[in-house]
Amino acid sequence: VWLVLAANLRDRALRSVIDAFKRLDYVRVVFTKLDETPGPGAIASLADRCECPIAFTGIGEDILTGLVEADA
Repeated sequence: VWLVLAANLRDRALRSVIDAFKRLDYVRVVFTKLDETPGPGAIASLADRCECPIAFTGIGEDILTGLVEADA
């Protein structure tokens, strides 16, 4: 199970979603809509809260061509 999150949500909303879905035992996280955020720093702090790796990040409206494998 992978958790897909919109990175343009407020930090509090993202934390709530992450916590609410922990019971599904997701193993990877995908952050979309990075192009609508000031920078990737916000999701970096949330990675620890997820307790699993960020698999992909997404930029743009087209999910199929806008996903990029996450890299530190």
